[in-house]
Amino acid sequence: MIKTLNYKGFSTKFVLAKKVEEFLNENNFSIKELFLDKQTWYEVILFEKLDEDKDGVPDEKFGKIFEVVFYEVFTWKNQKEISLVKENLKEKNSLNTSFYVLTNGKEKVGVRNKLNYLFH
Repeated sequence: MIKTLNYKGFSTKFVLAKKVEEFLNENNFSIKELFLDKQTWYEVILFEKLDEDKDGVPDEKFGKIFEVVFYEVFTWKNQKEISLVKENLKEKNSLNTSFYVLTNGKEKVGVRNKLNYLFH
């Protein structure tokens, strides 16, 4: 599944690794919960990460084209993470790794993603 958000000259492609998408679908997790509205994604999350000098403007060195890859699903047991499915990614210009928590009503999992910047 791929979704693209465009906002104020910036573009971000969201990609679910095949193994992650299959796991989430087979276990009745809602994939749409992974995707924020574009204003929240850009103004609250991305632009904060791109403004290293804190002048209120995203730093030009990162460009304007980004990719978010959801590559791992994990759970917790005794306060430790246990990977359920993971797709190995090629190294890119990665800004950070974070995760979202999803629930299907019976169980809760974390879905880890990597934010990459793609040169303009």
